Amino acid sequence: MRKLAWIAATSTVVALIAVLGAHLLGGQGTSAQGTVNFDIDPEITGNDANHLGTVEACYAVACPSANCTWNGSATFDDVSDYIIDIVVTGDTQAPAAYDAALLYDQNIVHVADPGTDQLIKLPGASSFNPDSDSDGEFNAGAIYFTGAGTAGSGTIVRVGLDIGGSGLVTFTLGPAPGTAYKGANPSPPPPALDHPITVDGGVLAINTACPSIDTIDTIGVYRHDGVGDSMWFLRNTNSEGTADLTFDYATGINDGVPVAGDWNDDDIDTIGIYRPSEGLWHLRNSNDSGVADNTFTYGAGISGAVPVVGDWNGDGTDSIGIYVPATGLWHLRNANSEGVAENTFNYGAGISGAVPVVGDWNGDGTDTIGIYQPSSGFWFLRNANSEGVADISVFSFGTGITGGLPVAGDWNGNGTDTIGLYIPSTGLWHLRNTNSEGTADLTFSYGAGITTGKPVAGDWNGS
Repeated sequence: MRKLAWIAATSTVVALIAVLGAHLLGGQGTSAQGTVNFDIDPEITGNDANHLGTVEACYAVACPSANCTWNGSATFDDVSDYIIDIVVTGDTQAPAAYDAALLYDQNIVHVADPGTDQLIKLPGASSFNPDSDSDGEFNAGAIYFTGAGTAGSGTIVRVGLDIGGSGLVTFTLGPAPGTAYKGANPSPPPPALDHPITVDGGVLAINTACPSIDTIDTIGVYRHDGVGDSMWFLRNTNSEGTADLTFDYATGINDGVPVAGDWNDDDIDTIGIYRPSEGLWHLRNSNDSGVADNTFTYGAGISGAVPVVGDWNGDGTDSIGIYVPATGLWHLRNANSEGVAENTFNYGAGISGAVPVVGDWNGDGTDTIGIYQPSSGFWFLRNANSEGVADISVFSFGTGITGGLPVAGDWNGNGTDTIGLYIPSTGLWHLRNTNSEGTADLTFSYGAGITTGKPVAGDWNGS
C-alpha cells in the first residue's frame, strides 16, 4: 500500500514515508566488476552452493508449524526456531572481497547457532565461520572470491533464528565491524573491490501478512526562490545523481509548503502545495507542470498550522491534516476537501521545537503520527492517531546534525516507514532502515547548492 510523501513547513519540515537499502561491502575500491543480489531463502534439506530455492521478496512464517518450533511465547531462549539461507545471485568476477554482516530487528528475532551447516561456500569463495549474535548485527563472515572466472550463485551462510515476537523483520547486508580481512585470509589478500549489493528480498513476516505491495519511497527537493520560481527535483533512487523528474509547479505561491501523497489511489505519490496564509491546498495527480487537479481550503485561520499528509484510515488514499506546534493539536481529515476534521486530538504538547512526522511505523497499512525534536535529536513515534505516549521507545537520531529536516519513508520496500534527515546547506541525506538509535544505513548527497530546498519523499514511479 502506498504511503505518502512528506513535507516542509516554513523553516521547519514535515517529512514522511520510508525505505531500506543495502550497503556496499569491502571499501577500498576500484570500479565495479559485477552485481550481487542478496536474498532470504528458507532452508531446504540438502541445499548446497549450487542449489537455490524460490527466492521471493517476503516470506510469511507461521509459528508454531512444521518448519518453526516457536512455542508462541514472546521470549528468547537461544534455541533455533527457524532456519534461513542467505543467498547471493549474479556472477561476480574474482578477485573480490566482502566483509559482510546481517542487520536485523533484534526485538523480534535473535540469531542463534543453527548447530550444523553454518556456512556454505560459494564456488571459488573462502570464508570463516560466522558468529552468533543477538544485538541486531550478525557477522556473516569475510567472503572471498579468489578463483578463476566468476563466483557464481548460491548460499553464503545458513542462519538459525531464535524467534521472540511477531511482525515484519527485514534483513540487510552491510559491512561487518572490524578490519577488512579476517580469519583464514588468502595470501596475498585480493583487493576489496567496490561491488554493488542490491536487496531483492530479505523480509520475513512472522505470524503476520507480507506487505501487499513491495515499493520503495525515494527522495526529492522542492525549491522556491521567493520571487516566482517553484521547481521540483524528484529522483527514483536513494543515491547521488541527477533528478529523474524536473518541473515547475505552483509558481507565484510565495509562501507555499510542499506536500506529497497518493491523492487518487493509483499507487504513485504526486505533489501538492499548502498555503498557510489562506489555508489553501493545491494538489496535483501527476508529477509535472500544470494546474492543480484539486484546490480547496482547509486549515484557514489556524495560526502556525503545519501541513501533514497520510493514509489515516488505511483505504489506500492519502489525505490531509494540520498540526499546530504551539498547542500540540492534530486535525486529521479522511478526504481531500473542505470540511471539518474527522479526528482531532493532542500529541506533542510541551515538546519544544516539535516538528511533525508521519509514517506507517508498524506496517499495518495505516499512517500515524510522530514528533521530531531537532534540539535533542529525539523521535516520538506513535502507532495510533490519538492522544497517548510514544509506542516506540523514544530514541535519538540526528543529534549534532545542525539544520537537519526530518523525512520518513519506506526506504527498502519492507512495508514499514522509517526515519531520515535532510540537510539543505550540504544536500546530505541520512536515511535509516529502523526506527531506533544508530548510524544511517544510507548517506549520500542530493540537492547540494539548493540552499532553500525542502525535502519531499514518495514513490514517484509506482515501483
